[in-house]
Order: sequence, then C-alpha cells, then structure tokens
Amino acid sequence: MDAAAPPPSALEEPPARDWSLLPLDMLASVFVRLSAVDVLRGAGLACAAPGSKPPRSPSLTTLRLVYCWKIHNWKVFNAQLDGVITKSPLSKLRSLELDNIDLLVEELIAILENRPVLEVLTVRDCLGMDEEDEPVLRAKCARIKTLTYDCVGDLWMDAATPPVQEEPPARDWSLLPLDVLCSVFVMLGAVDVLTVMGAGFVCRSWLEAAKLPDVWRVVDMENHDALLGKDESVLCMMAKAAVDRSDGQLRVFAGMRFVSHELVKYIVERSPSLTTLRLVSCSDVFSKPLTRAMRESPLMELRSLELDKAYITVEELTDFLDNCPVLEVLRVWNCFVANDEEEHALRSKFARIKTMTLECDEEFRFRYGSDFEWDDYDFEHHVPDFEDERTDPGSL
Repeated sequence: MDAAAPPPSALEEPPARDWSLLPLDMLASVFVRLSAVDVLRGAGLACAAPGSKPPRSPSLTTLRLVYCWKIHNWKVFNAQLDGVITKSPLSKLRSLELDNIDLLVEELIAILENRPVLEVLTVRDCLGMDEEDEPVLRAKCARIKTLTYDCVGDLWMDAATPPVQEEPPARDWSLLPLDVLCSVFVMLGAVDVLTVMGAGFVCRSWLEAAKLPDVWRVVDMENHDALLGKDESVLCMMAKAAVDRSDGQLRVFAGMRFVSHELVKYIVERSPSLTTLRLVSCSDVFSKPLTRAMRESPLMELRSLELDKAYITVEELTDFLDNCPVLEVLRVWNCFVANDEEEHALRSKFARIKTMTLECDEEFRFRYGSDFEWDDYDFEHHVPDFEDERTDPGSL
C-alpha cells in the first residue's frame, strides 16, 4: 500500500472583512442569487447596507428629498398620504428639506400640521409654489424656528425632464476576491454550485473559489429540486465530488434514497470532521465493509445521526455507534422494530448519548414486525414527511 499523502499545509487565516462596506450592486447580486426567502430569513438583517426595513419609522428625525422625480410623478404629498401621516404622525421629525419636489403649498401645510416638533424647514425650487406662497407658509408655520423658502415659480419648463443619469460601469465579477466568492458559494449551497450555477465553468477565479474546502463543509442532497430525475449513479458521483473538494473538512451530509453503503464508506474514510449525518429512505447502507471502515476510521467528531426509513438492524446500529464516541443525538425512525429487551440493551450500552429516539409508527410496526424482510420494503413509495423536525447542524 502506498504511503499516505502528507496533510496539506495549513493556510493562513485571511483578515476579517467588513461585509457592510461591499458595493450595493455586489450585495444586490448576491441576494438575487440567494432568493427572497433567504434574504428574509436573515441576510437582510445582518447590517444596514444589505437590506432595508419597511417604511415605518416613528423615530425619524431628518428627511431630505432632492429631485425625487419618481416620487413627484406619483404625487407623494397628496391627500392619501396626508391621511396616512395623520394616523401615524412622525412625532420626532425635526428637520425637513424639500428640493425640486412637485408640491402645492396647501399640501405642505397639511403635512406640517402633523409635525409637532419640527424645527427646521427648507423648501427650494418646488414645482407648484412661488413667491406669493411664502407669507402663507410662514403664517401657518410660525412655530418652526428656521424656515428657508426659495421658490420662484418659473421652473416648470426646466424641470419637465428629469436629469439624465449615467449608466454605472459594468462590474468585472472575475475580479472579486476569492473570499467573497467563497462566501457567495457557501450561501448558495453545494448542490447549486455543482448543478444549477455551474460555477466551475464561468471563469478562472470562480473555478478556484469553487475548489475551496469551505464551500463543501455542508452537503445537503436530501431534498433539492435540482436533483429530481437524476440517476442514482450520477448523484453518487456528485456526492463524491463534493466530499473530495471538502478536503477532509466535510461537517454535514444529508442524502435521500440514492445513498449506498459504498458512498457512506467513501464519506467515512475521507471526512474525519463529520459532525452530522442524516439518511432518509436509503436501503443497503450499513454493511460489513462499512463496519470495517468505521473501525479503521472512526467518526471521532460525529455528534448527530438521523436515520429515517433506512435499512439497518439493531446489531448493525450497535456496530456503527461503537465507532462514534462523542455522539450526542441519535434519531432512528421507522428503521427496525425492536422489542423491549433490545431497546433496553441499546440504551444501556450507549447511555453516553444524551438524546436517543427510537421510534416507529403503528403502521410500520404492524407491517414490518419480527417476520418482515427488508428486501420486500418498497422505498420508492415510502417518501418521508419533509416537515419532520430535524437536528439543526448549526447548533452543534
């Protein structure tokens, strides 16, 4: 046997990056690829730059609007908005500045009636207002300490067309730092990188980022639309490619149906950092070759094992658990029907496991009792409920 290759040299940890300073177009492109659901689940709440909260700001103290053409086209300062503000006054607004806004003095006065602590008001070059409106405004707003008014009433022709904005220069995404690309790929997930996105075929920098082990620490192939209809052999090849790219840093793996004992053996032998393993509706997974591999390469970091409708006997499960010394969570659902004596022996032998759940529903117990042969089990028509509670890898 060839001598084992020496472990790769440790890479220096890159300096921390302040993600809030990334350009907004870059962040927006990242969020588009994550989908609205992912942004709502947390990405948009990370810092001020990535997302913005809905327009409900009772603590607003300063508002400045300049050349807001899209706003004035909708007549933002109209009776409808005034009604909304009357119900929810900006009680803390102290400074309001309006520059080149389509606004009538009557509308502005109606708005200001609901600004109890406003101290500074600046009105400049607003369409629909002229010199004759200034004394009316000052008389109605005598309580405002500083009122600046500069509307001459002859801006209609000049303001009819909004100023032309230059198109921002195109961004060369291939120049993004590798750590930024790596973080994007991590958020997308291993399956998207392998299938939908095709990151390895875009440019050299994306190819390099897709090879970084950080991208492959979590490989969830249990329930993904991109995997539907693919042959089991193809799925196994994809899983092996993800394991190889993880370079021994795979921490979470989840698979459904296609996972075989040969693939589990492949994962065990190459993933010393594995902490979470979840298998759903997988037949012929636990075998003697796997048991031997476990003895040679025990999962010293595995803390959570979930088996749902997976082919395993009490004896095989015992052999597997013998090689998981720090396991804390074990959930076995509809995998075997154990009698009271077997279950008691299993719990006694592995009392170190903090949470052990061994369950099967009445239908499974009735159909697959002591006389049941696993070769007769129809995995194709026994799809698990994906709403079942599962262990959160992030909590381990």
